[in-house]
Amino acid sequence: MEEECIGTIPMPPIPHGDWKGRPFRYYGESNEHLHLVIIYGPRIQFDVYEMERDYSGWFVKYCVDLGSVGAAFPQMMQRLSWDPMYYSFAILSLVREEKDDEDSFMVLHVPGKILRYNLGDKSFQKICDVGDEHCDGIKNSLRLLL
Repeated sequence: MEEECIGTIPMPPIPHGDWKGRPFRYYGESNEHLHLVIIYGPRIQFDVYEMERDYSGWFVKYCVDLGSVGAAFPQMMQRLSWDPMYYSFAILSLVREEKDDEDSFMVLHVPGKILRYNLGDKSFQKICDVGDEHCDGIKNSLRLLL
């Protein structure tokens, strides 16, 4: 029998010395696992947290470095006046495979493209090209997280 309850869950700790707030980039569930991405420091290096089964806290499930993606798709890097090393990407989904964790992946939006980034072997591939006319919904939905 499943039980519903409402409670408070802890947040992952803020890294030492980084008090700029919590820049949430993704929050979602896959295969009965709750995931959270908060990006501190370099924008292309981050951890994917997973909630403990008893909801007692978060642990780092995956360490991600999108440097190879940025090298392959230089349109990700955008120079902004307040951040000269800004990387433009959005995490659209995280798919956690139950049978073989090495097959888990993220679906990413980078300017003009949708990509699959494999969390196990760090490989990636283009799923499709997307025009600017298809990106407004993505940008608008991300405002809630950023």
